[in-house]
Amino acid sequence: MAEFRTQMEGKRPASDDIILSCHQKKSRSLSQKLSDKARSKTRVNIGLAFERWRSLRAAKEFKTDEDLAFFLLDCYEKGPVGPPSDHEEHKGEDTDESTMSASEVQGLLERADWTSEGRSASGGETESVQEDDDSSDEDCAPFIHIGLDGATAEWPNVENLPVITADEMVHDLPAEVIPPVAETVLPEPLKVQCEEDIVGARASIIYEESLRQLALSVTLPVRHCPYTEDGVVCDCGPPFEVIITTRSTASIAEWVCYHGHTVWKWSSQPTMKFGMQAGDFMLATNILLSGNNYAKVAILFEFMNMGIVNPNTFSKIQDAYCVDTIKEFCVERGATADFEAFQNHIPTYASKGFSYAPPVYEARVLLASLDYNYHQNRPPRLTADGKIMHKRLYKKNAKRWNVYTMKTPKTYGYIPELQARIVKKRLSSDTGMPIRRSLRPDDPRRLDLSPTSHC
Repeated sequence: MAEFRTQMEGKRPASDDIILSCHQKKSRSLSQKLSDKARSKTRVNIGLAFERWRSLRAAKEFKTDEDLAFFLLDCYEKGPVGPPSDHEEHKGEDTDESTMSASEVQGLLERADWTSEGRSASGGETESVQEDDDSSDEDCAPFIHIGLDGATAEWPNVENLPVITADEMVHDLPAEVIPPVAETVLPEPLKVQCEEDIVGARASIIYEESLRQLALSVTLPVRHCPYTEDGVVCDCGPPFEVIITTRSTASIAEWVCYHGHTVWKWSSQPTMKFGMQAGDFMLATNILLSGNNYAKVAILFEFMNMGIVNPNTFSKIQDAYCVDTIKEFCVERGATADFEAFQNHIPTYASKGFSYAPPVYEARVLLASLDYNYHQNRPPRLTADGKIMHKRLYKKNAKRWNVYTMKTPKTYGYIPELQARIVKKRLSSDTGMPIRRSLRPDDPRRLDLSPTSHC
């Protein structure tokens, strides 16, 4: 390149320097005509490409056409990532250092007329003098013309030159490549895989209108409905309709497309094995563990306008997963001895106004014993100054007041372990709950053949 620049700056051969010419009628002296004659051998007329040439020169902030010519030749020979030439390094601070793609340079050069001037089609030079030409670059759009030096033995055949496509000719910048957008896969409903997933998990009451407000504010990250039929994908796009429904203790939000297909379904509760809702299972379990009865809790939920687990499902959960687990737990802890000390504690778990199936009643008595044994040695409550707190209770039969020492609140520390065992029994079961509720093998009612009802 150094030899190339030296030759360009010295002898300035016919094809190594490209300039623009324009036709303006002016009177010239003989010295000016001879000077133009010498320069005509290196003159280039780019025709329809003139406007693009001028625009590129202005965009790159080159002062002369010579600077732009060197810039294009360097881009063509080195490529857009090559280092700048010595000519570009000395152009000055007001020139643009950005490069032009090789396809643009090739398209500009290959639109030239190779036989118009400088050499005839047979290879001989022509020395026509354009007496009326001016070296000014202003307001002219002349014919296209490129001259080559004497080193070229033959002129290229225009018919054999490669065809420049429209993309290469008109696109100054490479086409923007937009990466494909991967289709977002919506998450599946949460599932309870082990007892730690649900025991101790926080729960709350949610109102339907609050859930609807949240659902309507959510934009699903999908471009169309994922429903397919016979290999044809539904073309419905957002926005989707939101439908809020309830299933026992759970709220369900469903996004539906225009054709009624389900785009995504969300539940406020995870599901357990065989599709049981975790909230329904835990509610049925904790009604028994807390000493409550289904009828009272059902009234509470009715007053709150909330869904509750079905009574038949509640009874099946007690029989299949809770009763035996409570018995095994109590035997391990030795909580079945000395029932006399807590006779007054039993009604807390087995109210006298309700009837229970024998296995369920036994389980409730065992729960009462667990509660009594676990909390009977609680420390007393103390005041701010460290004194023991007392309370009084009026006895109607004795018609007198009795004084009792107040103890610290109950913690029920055994309940999480008992809950975990019940959940584990459900998760490890190979079958779901029976469709019909039947008597247990140890139920004493099997001895009575008369039809009876049990709860």
